[in-house]
Amino acid sequence: MQANFTASKDYQYTIGVVNPPEDTSSALCISSSSNYDDIYEGYNNQTYKARYGETIELSIRYQSEKVDFAGWYENGTLLSTAEVYTFTPSDTPDRVRYITGKFVMKATAEPSLTFNISAESPAGFISSGSIEVNIDGNKTTLNTASGIRSFTITGRQKAVLTVKDLPDYINGEGRWLGWYVFYNGSEKQVSTSYTYEITTQGDATVYTARFQK
Repeated sequence: MQANFTASKDYQYTIGVVNPPEDTSSALCISSSSNYDDIYEGYNNQTYKARYGETIELSIRYQSEKVDFAGWYENGTLLSTAEVYTFTPSDTPDRVRYITGKFVMKATAEPSLTFNISAESPAGFISSGSIEVNIDGNKTTLNTASGIRSFTITGRQKAVLTVKDLPDYINGEGRWLGWYVFYNGSEKQVSTSYTYEITTQGDATVYTARFQK
């Protein structure tokens, strides 16, 4: 009786790392009984050999704080989003695998600011002064009877505040005092200009347009 044996053959696998151009510092690691290596940007797409049935473990060697791990890919197909991925050569009929670990920049939320604004003048005015709030062409007119109104700006938006009308006081015109903010428990004047801009970089959330007779 004659027994036929098929000698086990080497399997090949190529491992690469894909980093975003803004941050290329993240790296991968491979570990098996045959190989242990780190894969950095610039030392990419290394080819390794493994025996049939040998377990290969792919993991993250280093991950920048600026990126997220997007997963392990093979020929554009997502294999896993786990930080550790294992496989054996017996999983690969053609004896060759091309696996890439991909990192992407973290998504950053757009900054936003919600603020309250009101127009204020002392009693005795026949008609109150008014201001206009202009956010990307969306205009809202407020006067001392409007009370407190709330607005939100996001990203690169800005709110342009403009004095439109000074109040009438009996037979004379009212006087413009300026823009005031309430911040950290106290109020302060920030501008006496008829126009004032608010951006998402601001800290104050309470604004008052103040008139005086």
